[in-house]
Amino acid sequence: MAQDAEAAQAAGKRLTHRHAEILQTEEKFKEDLQSLMSSLQEISQEKAWHLNPEQVKLLDRTCPVIREIAGSHDKLCEAMKGKLQELDLKAVLESLEPELVGSHAQFRTLSTCIMVILQKKAGGEVVGDRTVGSSPKMEGSLGEQLTTVMDLLVRPTRRLLQYQLFLEEMGKDAAQAGEGEG
Repeated sequence: MAQDAEAAQAAGKRLTHRHAEILQTEEKFKEDLQSLMSSLQEISQEKAWHLNPEQVKLLDRTCPVIREIAGSHDKLCEAMKGKLQELDLKAVLESLEPELVGSHAQFRTLSTCIMVILQKKAGGEVVGDRTVGSSPKMEGSLGEQLTTVMDLLVRPTRRLLQYQLFLEEMGKDAAQAGEGEG
């Protein structure tokens, strides 16, 4: 019995920790979105990329979508504050799912196009969603900028996938914490 109570208490602590982790990583994620917008704006204005007007429009069109994603995540953070139960978090995510998925889907399409354009402009050969080979043009500031932007462009999609993992872990902890109470 004492072991069950200890296990339930440990699960309760993990549940609280996971909740705090989600909120903390959400804040970092929103900072990443801000960095991505800044990077895209810099690239659209930098002459070294030799972007045509349509390509600049694509980058400019992406920023409002990023702001929409950030707004959805602001709502998520607000709704999560004070909700420690896994079921509450699941309900919060379900209520925001259409908004989150819609803006993320639109972003994914735009970001894929941006990745291809920037990889080609930086001198790499694009095969699928990967840059193959290198070019002298990719070295230096363009290469560094490309690496930073590519890393930032995949984060929103990766973040969306993490929620399911968080909920699964929290569900296990909630069940274990509940078993110790019964």
